[in-house]
Amino acid sequence: MSGRVALRPGAIINFLQLLSVRLQGTFMRLKLIVFALVALTGCTSQQDYDHLLAATLLTVEHGGSIETIALSPSLTPEAREAAKNLRKVVEQSEVVPANGYELPSGYFVLKAITISGGTAHVIGTAGPIPSGATLACGATYDISFIRTGGRWEQGEMETRVC
Repeated sequence: MSGRVALRPGAIINFLQLLSVRLQGTFMRLKLIVFALVALTGCTSQQDYDHLLAATLLTVEHGGSIETIALSPSLTPEAREAAKNLRKVVEQSEVVPANGYELPSGYFVLKAITISGGTAHVIGTAGPIPSGATLACGATYDISFIRTGGRWEQGEMETRVC
């Protein structure tokens, strides 16, 4: 008796098919693990920026609707895109004072959307701001968000009003 094992061709094919199915399952599990790791480590997408700004606008709009977002010159391309996805936008330098207001009612100056890992901040000022005042006047919002379980939840909010 030798140490060789005789395999039928059909058995070899069955073994290879079984091995292929198991490897595909392993590959799928690896893809799911990578997806979970990306979600947990806070990889950001345009949807994150859109969601954060939309949630901020809902909070800010309790005192009146925001129709136009004025874009601060220092905004990131992702923050600019989020604003364009949600409202009419203008550059901050294009805002024309009207009816005695430096920043009319219905305007929101978006100053920043920052995302770092599982935390985020959205900062902006809502009109109206009286003529002769600076952007330090008006209602300035600094809203923090925390990512838990892959979803953004609003955290603390700081409001400065002059």
